[in-house]
Amino acid sequence: MDNVLIYDARTILPNAEKTGFSAVAYYFTFKQQSMTFISYKGTEGTMDDPRIKSFRQRLDNYVRESYQDWKYNIDAMLIGHTDNDEQLQLARRFTRYVVRHVKKIEATTRIYGLGHSLGGHFVQTLQLLDQPFNAGYTLNAAPVQLKQIKHYRPDLCDDATWQVLFELTKQNTQDEKIEQLLQVKTGLHYAEINNEWFIKDLTRIYFGFPYTFYIGTANYLNARNWTYPFVADIREYLKDDEMQAYSQFWGNLIHYLKRVENRNGTIILASLVTYGLQALREVYGAIKTPEAKRLFSAYARYLSDAKIFKDTPVAVQENFQRELSRPQTALRVLQGEWPFLSSVNNEMVETVIYFHTIEGARYFKSV
Repeated sequence: MDNVLIYDARTILPNAEKTGFSAVAYYFTFKQQSMTFISYKGTEGTMDDPRIKSFRQRLDNYVRESYQDWKYNIDAMLIGHTDNDEQLQLARRFTRYVVRHVKKIEATTRIYGLGHSLGGHFVQTLQLLDQPFNAGYTLNAAPVQLKQIKHYRPDLCDDATWQVLFELTKQNTQDEKIEQLLQVKTGLHYAEINNEWFIKDLTRIYFGFPYTFYIGTANYLNARNWTYPFVADIREYLKDDEMQAYSQFWGNLIHYLKRVENRNGTIILASLVTYGLQALREVYGAIKTPEAKRLFSAYARYLSDAKIFKDTPVAVQENFQRELSRPQTALRVLQGEWPFLSSVNNEMVETVIYFHTIEGARYFKSV
């Protein structure tokens, strides 16, 4: 293997670290074939940076880094807003920069896109937008957002095809017809993108929301002779209008936090708690309506079935009924719901996160 050239997005792009975007490219020659691997990092954040001695500074960096990724995950990828998609813009700029430079070194270099979680979303999205890769591999990739694709590449399809695609992805976001239609109408083929998901991975929840889909081949991995109770299909519990209300809740959170996103991590965390308390007040203000009761009951049942909480939806409803006769204060809300909130299953939460990460992949085999 000849000398390896490394391109770091956070060195090349001044705004990359501020927005949370992170990617590294490697160029080398092996057996007379030049290759370039561009690896897009997923949602990240760590408290274990040995370069920073101060716990407060490590916490601040962790919160700010995680917030930037989740701002993109929720507002751009989940909802499809284009005013918070700086990470996608930087991913395109970085990819173009790398491709331009390595092609000058060797015009025949093969370029591969790699990504886990959020990084997998970038691999698929960039291939749809710009076709920079000869091939790509993703693990537990977050989906493509159709609204983003149309915003940046309205010329990819004609109006009639866009209408069909939006209709196809409105509910069944894993319909094979989507990719087939793209291939027929655009002449573009995406079999070169190979995607693998754990069959009940955390990112599968995203595919329950409108206008999310994937391109390329799909391989689902599962553990043999092991029961994994996490439920990834949230559509089994929430109706279309409830899915919209659920996504709007998270969209409002991002909007609320935007005013403090340039402050330190402590202030961001405090604002997050404040928003949560306000949301609880609103829930209790509306809980007498059948719609609000059904939404909370359905979501609580989902969390219980997914083993995220040990309490049952029946107990939650009993707490609601008891709390309705008391003053609607945040303290009363928390007191009334404490049996449910305190029943969080930490072991299951940690397991879901662990098996989403690359470290957990070794426990799964193709079925």
